[in-house]
Formats: sequence, structure tokens, C-alpha cells
Amino acid sequence: IATYRFENDETDLSGNYDATGTEIQYAAGRYGQAASFNGSSSGIDLPNLGISGSQSRTVSFWFNLNTTPSGTEQLYSQGTNNLKEAFNIQLTSSAKVQVSYAGREWDSTTALSTGQWYHILVTYNGGNIETSSNTEIYINGTEETLVSGGGSSTGSASTSNTSYSLGYRTNISTLYVDGKMDQVRVFNKAISASEVTTLYQENSLVAS
Repeated sequence: IATYRFENDETDLSGNYDATGTEIQYAAGRYGQAASFNGSSSGIDLPNLGISGSQSRTVSFWFNLNTTPSGTEQLYSQGTNNLKEAFNIQLTSSAKVQVSYAGREWDSTTALSTGQWYHILVTYNGGNIETSSNTEIYINGTEETLVSGGGSSTGSASTSNTSYSLGYRTNISTLYVDGKMDQVRVFNKAISASEVTTLYQENSLVAS
């Protein structure tokens, strides 16, 4: 649907879904420049991308953590805080990647270290959110074994097509992340394992 390369701006590569940043700085990225989030007041608002209900989806990006989180910090956010109406990718206080549907959470096994670029990719295939195989988290091209992060909601997600953001959660204006983000891509399908490998192994030629 959209690709954000963050070459000193928040434009979408297709030109259809340009974003709006607040207090975003730019720094050396995984490829070219990256959006730098300060952990207290910077974020990027995305337009509505047309993903809703139990539609399959994938979000892919590179991320470099500046400081270990003291609490939850938002990477990608969509939807409301009502049960099952959210699709949030966030960091826990132990720097693990967590997917939250509001009322059901799944965590990665791997924790992120500071000062290191990671390729993070999350898919939802439209199935029941209480079943771990319907959510996938990949870190550096390898699928994580998911650990329950809590919540008791069941059934398919009913995500709202509202409040898309990067680096903070727009619907409560908090949970700011402290780090750099590059090459954000949003798909309206759950991509395959081979496609995950392609994204992880992209080089500067592909990225440009």
C-alpha cells in the first residue's frame, strides 16, 4: 500500500499516502536517511490506508533503538483502544516486539539491543487473534516463537481504519519511541516467508 523511505521527508513512494511528521529529525539510516524519534514528542501521522476488520496485512521496517524502554513504546499503530479494534506494533519494557489487537497481545522471544539495526516484520493473516500461528513476527528474517503478552479477547480482529501512526500512538498521544526507523512498508496481505527473506536481504539498489 505504502512505502516510506524517510529521505529527509515523510512522503510515500507512490505519492498516494504521504505522512505528516511532528518534531522528526533525520539521521543516517539503514539505507540513506532515517526518521529519528526523540522518545518524548516526535511522531508521524499516516493517512488512512484502507485496512480494516480482519483483513490480512503486513508491516515491515528497519529499526534502531536508542535507549531501552521504561515502558511500552509504539512503533506502528492503527485503530482504537476498544477490544480487537487495534493493530499495534510496540516494544515492551524488556525491548521485545509486541503485537497488540487491544485485548490480545503476542510478544517476540528476542529482545532488541540498543544501537543496532533490526529488520522487523509483522503479519496478521485474518484468523483468530488468540491463536499464535495467525500472527507472525520476524526479526532479521527469522520467524519468532511467540509468547503470550496477555489479554483474553478471542475471534478475528475487527481493526478500525483510523488513527495510523509511527513512533507514538495517536489515539492517546503518548507511548513515544526513542530510536530511528527506515524503509517502512505496509501491505494489504500477509506476505510469504520467501518475501520476508527478500525484504530482509534488500540492498541499496533495491532500496532506491
